[in-house]
Amino acid sequence: MRGIRCSVPFGAETAHSKKGCYGVLDFVPADPRVPFPDAVDVTACSEHPAWFSDRRQGEAPEELERAKETCCTCPVARQCLLWALANPALTTVGVWAGTTPKERALLRARLEQRLGPDWIGAAARRRGRGRRHP
Repeated sequence: MRGIRCSVPFGAETAHSKKGCYGVLDFVPADPRVPFPDAVDVTACSEHPAWFSDRRQGEAPEELERAKETCCTCPVARQCLLWALANPALTTVGVWAGTTPKERALLRARLEQRLGPDWIGAAARRRGRGRRHP
């Protein structure tokens, strides 16, 4: 089973810094049915991870909006969103594909309602068949 160890992109440091943990993160398995987005070019979130952290969200909503707008132009935003939705334990904080944790929770609930309890499997199968939307 694949997972993430030591560092998780797009704000995982924030999740652990809120808990006071600055060391090695625990191994958290990623859902193997949805591959992590593979960008050919450098993405804004990999160059500027602090932009996508929600650590200061209450103090600076304009930074949150900047991160969300930046995601809209990302070539892997669609894959990023599916990965973030399929891996809630790895995306508890931060902006992923232009969404906040609350927005992702809502999207997960809607996907489960629409596609059933195995919505991740259904979305992965649709993705494998070349469909563009989960």
